[in-house]
Amino acid sequence: MWQWYLGAAILDLIGLAICLYFVFRHKRKAKAIEHYEDIRDELTVRKEITSEAIEETCSGGILGRLVGAFVVILVGFSIMGAMTETLESPELNVTSQTQQTIIDLMPLMFALGILCAGVAIAFQGLRSAGIMGI
Repeated sequence: MWQWYLGAAILDLIGLAICLYFVFRHKRKAKAIEHYEDIRDELTVRKEITSEAIEETCSGGILGRLVGAFVVILVGFSIMGAMTETLESPELNVTSQTQQTIIDLMPLMFALGILCAGVAIAFQGLRSAGIMGI
């Protein structure tokens, strides 16, 4: 009868050893994960600091972006006249009303694209300066 108790005790010890193994293995993995997360957070902070420094030196500031937006709009609208003259030339072989409608809408779409680009550049400059909070 005592052999049965001894066998049960040995099985209990083996089960306890397996449980302890998994508990301590989990703690080692948790420490490794925490160490990895700490390194990742440190690298993220370094990356943010570096990208902010690069942005401050390369962005040109609010004035540079506003001047850039003005130049985009000015150059775009100066090109628009030549584009309109080219589209109205008789060399284009327009045979259908659909083709004519598309050609008539091209200067409008070009103008809207130029305005959107200029407004986007200006808005980005105002946002980076903190004037626009969006």
